[in-house]
Amino acid sequence: MQKVILFLAFLVSLTGYCQFNDDFSDGDFTENPAWIGDLSHFEVNSSGQLHLHSTGSDTSYLFTRSETATNTEWDFWIKLSFNTSANNYARIYLCLDTLDLLSANSYYLQAGGADDSLCIFRQEGEVHTRLYAFRSYRMTHSTNILRIRIIRELQGTWQVFTDTTGGHALFPDGTFNDNGSSVARWFGLSCRYTSSNSTKYYFDDFYIGPILRDTLSPAISNAEIVDGNRIRLSFTEGIPPGLAEEKNHYRLIASDRSPDSARMDPGSQGMVSLYFSGGFPNEQWDTLLVTGIEDQAGNRMPDTLLPVVYYRAKPFDLLIHEIMADPDPVQGLPDGEFVELYNRSPFPVNLNRWSFSYGGTVKHLPPVVVQPDHYLLLAKDPAYLSYGPGILLFSSSSSLANDGSELVLRDQGQQVIHAVEYDINWYRGSFKDEGGWSLEMIDPSNPCGCYDNWNASCHPMGGTPGKPNSVKNSNPDATPPLLTRALISDTAGLLLFFSEAIDTMNLKSDCWSVWPDDISPDSIVFSSAGHQMASLYFSEPFQQGIIYRLQSGCLLKDCAGNPIDTSRAVRFAKPDTASLYDVVINEILADPF
Repeated sequence: MQKVILFLAFLVSLTGYCQFNDDFSDGDFTENPAWIGDLSHFEVNSSGQLHLHSTGSDTSYLFTRSETATNTEWDFWIKLSFNTSANNYARIYLCLDTLDLLSANSYYLQAGGADDSLCIFRQEGEVHTRLYAFRSYRMTHSTNILRIRIIRELQGTWQVFTDTTGGHALFPDGTFNDNGSSVARWFGLSCRYTSSNSTKYYFDDFYIGPILRDTLSPAISNAEIVDGNRIRLSFTEGIPPGLAEEKNHYRLIASDRSPDSARMDPGSQGMVSLYFSGGFPNEQWDTLLVTGIEDQAGNRMPDTLLPVVYYRAKPFDLLIHEIMADPDPVQGLPDGEFVELYNRSPFPVNLNRWSFSYGGTVKHLPPVVVQPDHYLLLAKDPAYLSYGPGILLFSSSSSLANDGSELVLRDQGQQVIHAVEYDINWYRGSFKDEGGWSLEMIDPSNPCGCYDNWNASCHPMGGTPGKPNSVKNSNPDATPPLLTRALISDTAGLLLFFSEAIDTMNLKSDCWSVWPDDISPDSIVFSSAGHQMASLYFSEPFQQGIIYRLQSGCLLKDCAGNPIDTSRAVRFAKPDTASLYDVVINEILADPF
């Protein structure tokens, strides 16, 4: 049964409600402006959003005063973290003449329902007429994030705009005509839900008032080469597809070429991908010229020059730079784990299709760009986004093991860029191992250093997310790496152990020779993310009774650039069955006192 809302005791002056804004940045929704209704069912969350925080199955309502219904613009942001259904949907009441919803005259937007549509309705008492169905979106996703603008002109013409990513690049969805009731006293929302979705409704950035005419020119907020033949442009607002997809608006100056095609990215009105045949040379800067672009209102963007570069990241370009595995007790930072990445290369690095693994969990990274000498935070708590660029990556509040674990950063081709196996002993016996203090890398030029290149943060806040580490200092690695031993792993495989991580650039199969037969392996594979173990595979099995010698003929280095001693050979042999007295009891300590 539909709930009937009557607030007979609520008396407010009918003046001063021609314009209404609420972004909940004050953390309150009971005043400035005042909302009424099921107040106990809602809260303002830590992200400054109006959030349904209810239980069970119900329909919850909130309303606030608004008297504008014609020559009006309605703007708002909405997020429903579920696939909608007949008993799970939201309504935004654009204008209501009474809070008795069974007899009201109103216009409302319904997000979801039995058919998962997004529609605008006119209500006249118990008669509900669908006026418009959105073309750009259906509520069929596990998470639905939308920013919507609805405009009603005096003559009854309605315009509808959306950004189906929740951003600000609003794009026309369509128009319709209706000149029904213009009486307005209230604006509001309702959430119909079952118990499993009673906390999955979010709202923000409400504006109801005079139509805001667009007089600002569009701009490009970001330009990046996302793969070998594509440049993606992000505009600050929606651009008409017919204009954005004309390839003659774009040109690379240094290489003097235009894209073969330009296409709007699916599901986004503000992103355009430019496709070039032949790809881009690695580590070479170019300049993209963009001309003749206008937004939906006809505002023309000035001719724009954008530096672009394609760069294939190498191992140790991006580093795992700081680790907060145990934030409790809090010293000053938010109560949440984080891992900080640092780009020490001279080029921007796009993390599209990269992965980050911790323990047995692998998370894939979105297409975010880390600029040279900049940081990126991987966290769960949104509060860390105020410390700089970040990704809400962790799914639980205890994703990182307090005592230590292996963290691995891989690129889109599964190449290990950096790996760290941190340990609680890196706190060096300090009281800080009890929690609240991060582990920080001392010297980024020594990325493979472990215990000797990490220490507990000495910042009074307990860590330095998004900025240089408090323990930063020169701590070079001057020790050359060693091939410590070789072990036959199967009939034709050989497992190598190094004293520290080895730079993979020169580690190739033809670098190795096995004597006395002077044979080389057919292939080599790294056996650990930390680059301290590798496997050599040979075409012929090893024989018993032979002492083999393994030697490198290439200039191998550790990740700090120290060369390995190539004159040192490592011996190995295939184990044989022991005969009587081959192994003897050689020493006895019966009384240790």
